[in-house]
Amino acid sequence: MLLVLVSAGTAAAYLRPGEGQVPLAVTPPGTILGEEQLTGNLLLHAVASQLTDSAADGRSGGPYSWIEDVVWYKSIQGPIEVAEEKRWRTPDGKLYLGVTRRVDDIGVREADFDPIVAYRKLNFSRVEPAIVDSREDHQDREPDVTLPGNGDGVHELTWMLSAQRQFQDAIPRVKVDELLDLYRHQLVPKPLRAAILRALADLPDVKFTHVRSRDAAMREGLAFKTSLGNDDYMIIIDPATGDLLAVQETFLGHLFSYTLFTRAEWTDQLGEPVKPTPASTLVPTQTAWPGVPYRPSAQPRPAVNVPLAIERRRDCDSGLLLSSHHRTEAL
Repeated sequence: MLLVLVSAGTAAAYLRPGEGQVPLAVTPPGTILGEEQLTGNLLLHAVASQLTDSAADGRSGGPYSWIEDVVWYKSIQGPIEVAEEKRWRTPDGKLYLGVTRRVDDIGVREADFDPIVAYRKLNFSRVEPAIVDSREDHQDREPDVTLPGNGDGVHELTWMLSAQRQFQDAIPRVKVDELLDLYRHQLVPKPLRAAILRALADLPDVKFTHVRSRDAAMREGLAFKTSLGNDDYMIIIDPATGDLLAVQETFLGHLFSYTLFTRAEWTDQLGEPVKPTPASTLVPTQTAWPGVPYRPSAQPRPAVNVPLAIERRRDCDSGLLLSSHHRTEAL
């Protein structure tokens, strides 16, 4: 008798001769039985049904979320720019530290852009960071989205996102962006990850295809692709945890942006951990982020233009893609 057991992303087959059980094969987490035969939408549901834990689950690491990503995007003038973004925050949004380093031109034409090569050559060592610190601008950010857990997670999530736009209807591209932006705004626990994947799968008139792929950091994942008018999306997801690894968006066949998510975990410091330093060299005002001391001042610093979100618009005469970047610390 052949017995197949499936649970928590692991499938095991046993041959049962009489009283004993002899394991034949074990598939690793993230393996979806019959994956090739599923549509992209059904595969999103399948992944959501067997998620394993990730660094975003639990709070053992500390009270602060620590999120990092790298975004390549096409500028108005034509060159490809890149920004490295590091963000620390409390779930209630009352404490926030954002550090962004940006290079205006990576020296590569759009036609030659390869995210794997671009990530390998990434270097911000000589770039001065732009800093946003809630302790100086005294602004609260939006709190993390949490599911009440009283009913269907997809219904709860889509209702909350709809409420944020005052229940105005939105085109499919906006709804996709709303769901993916959650990964930039906050750490996404397992129930919320499952709800996001199912919400993507259930969007009306949005059809996904899928293929096994790698992101710019060479991490294995499932790439879900869809076309929404002039926009094409490729969303790479860790098939075991449901973590978002990367998102590529093209507009009218041209690169619009490529976002690589490099860190999402809990930490006990509001800022990057300090390397061990001899006690005689410690500076009393130094914070967890080297070179970013917290010195309360009577006058808040001017707002720093941090490119954490991308707006798209089209030139009315030429029809060419134009993009501008604006500060959106809540993302």
